This record gives sequence, structure tokens and C-alpha cells, in this order.
Amino acid sequence: MRPSPTDPFRTTSLAMTFSHVATPTAMAKYLCLGLPRSGTSSLHHGVLALGLRSVHHIADPDTRRELERGRYRLSIFERTDLLIDEVAPVVFVQIAEAMPELRFIYTFRDEDSWLASMAKLAHLHEVPRTGSFRYYSRLAMFGVTVFHESRLRQVWREHDARVRDYFRGPRAERLLIMDITGGDGFDKLCPFLGLPEPGLPFPHVNRDGSIRRSPASLGRRLRRRYLELLG
Repeated sequence: MRPSPTDPFRTTSLAMTFSHVATPTAMAKYLCLGLPRSGTSSLHHGVLALGLRSVHHIADPDTRRELERGRYRLSIFERTDLLIDEVAPVVFVQIAEAMPELRFIYTFRDEDSWLASMAKLAHLHEVPRTGSFRYYSRLAMFGVTVFHESRLRQVWREHDARVRDYFRGPRAERLLIMDITGGDGFDKLCPFLGLPEPGLPFPHVNRDGSIRRSPASLGRRLRRRYLELLG
């Protein structure tokens, strides 16, 4: 299942797909808490390469309906191992409390680097269609639908503080912080997932505001090589 070309969550033709592989290799479920442009596409394809299922940007109406109605025990986790979406940072506390078994990955990115990437992104994409799910989710996250430096800087700081504050103490074991744009990769991700490292390069698919190579084909190559290494 893939989002239609007119789906409001589909802001690029690459990476933002409802995609998965058939057999997960871990029982835990994970929610990404990273803001857009923080390495979320790379995380998505890295997880796929390890044989897990990942949804990057919600496309199914059931999950949207659950979120709109405040039903935070999300049924989408019955068919995926990792959920990455810009709605998650807004309501992660409610999801965490509704799903105490869930674990979290916070894709962190330096504030100035993140703002620069968001500015580049703003030049590539139009404002979401008024009334679309993406339109309202962007408003909920940023308070604006266009690039606004001072507002986004405030959002970055508040979100970073909120994540770190929530996961202090006993909750800390449920959280992995990854600076993917700073070089974190499988060496940091795999122990948290309980999987062996594949001995392959991590798929940094969207560096410097441009996609270096097709993330779909990269993910397939990494996944094949990983399965070969496992025998």
C-alpha cells in the first residue's frame, strides 16, 4: 500500500512511503520523535534494511481518524515496527502513556543545521492544501505552514527540552537519542533494537537537502546484504 500522488502527506516522490518488509526480527515497537529534517528518512531506510517494518508518514485513514479522535493506542503498530511521522512529536506523551510497551527513537539534529535544512525544504514545497491532514498536523507542530525562522527555532528548543525532560529517570531506558546527521548509524541503533550490526554503511539518504541516491534501491541493497551476512 502506498499513498496516492495527491496524498497531502506525500511531499516528495522519494522516501515518504508506506513501506515494509514481510518479517520483523524484533518484537518491540518503536516511535520516532524526531522533527522533520532530522534524519528521519535515513532512520526509515536503515530500519527497513535490518528487516523491520517501518511507516514513514501516515497514509492510512484509520490511523488519522484515531489521532483526530484522541485514541492514542494506535492500531497501526499491529502492522509496523516503527512509526515515523510529524504528528508523533506533538502527541508523543499521550502515545507513550497509552502504550507503555512502546520504545522511542529521538533523531536529534543541531539547531542551526536543522533550521538551514528546513529553509531549503521550504523552497521546494508548497503550503499543504488547506483542510488536509498534513495542513493541520503542520499547524499543530509549528504553528505556521511556511518557513518562519524565529517560530521554528522556538519549536526546536521546546521540543528538545520536552523530550529530554519526559524521558528522565526510569523512562530513560525507553529512549534512544541518535544524531544521524552527525554520523550516528547502525553502531548506535542496532543495540537498542536488539539486532546485530550488519557491517554495512548506514543509509544517509537525504544529506544537505538533496537525495544522494534512490533510498528505495539503497534500502533493497542493504537489506539483501544484511540477510546474506546473517546466512
